[in-house]
Amino acid sequence: MRFARPATSAFLVGLTVAVSGCGSSTETPATFRTNADAICASFDRVADRVEGLPKHPVGDFVHQEGLAIGGLVTAGHRALDELRQLHPSSAYADTFDDYLAASRLRLELAARSGRAYANNDPTTAELLRGQGIKLKYRQQKAAKKIGFKRCGQD
Repeated sequence: MRFARPATSAFLVGLTVAVSGCGSSTETPATFRTNADAICASFDRVADRVEGLPKHPVGDFVHQEGLAIGGLVTAGHRALDELRQLHPSSAYADTFDDYLAASRLRLELAARSGRAYANNDPTTAELLRGQGIKLKYRQQKAAKKIGFKRCGQD
């Protein structure tokens, strides 16, 4: 997944990975990766639409950034809900759980950052963004280990 804006990309890249072990059967590793990457691609399309919305003049940019982050957080939650229906093999269960935990924490930070931007507090928003960087690397490491092509990429 990718994002054009630095403020959103630090939080929301790779948000669309699900809980491992849900349901009664597992998918083959290839099927699991393909299904997860398809959901990530769908999230990318939503992110492109949200980020492509027209912005108000510079004076209102910070507020608009907050609204855009809010839209991406909402889409991230929907993607995570979808991906909870996937069933990774036991070989990926722990890594997938770690990726999901990092995704959930990044969503929380992103929501807080979006509220800060919406309240015209870019200093706090950027501090929260910085906290998300370590989580981003944790997500990328897990995505690479699983072999995702779209999820966890930025």
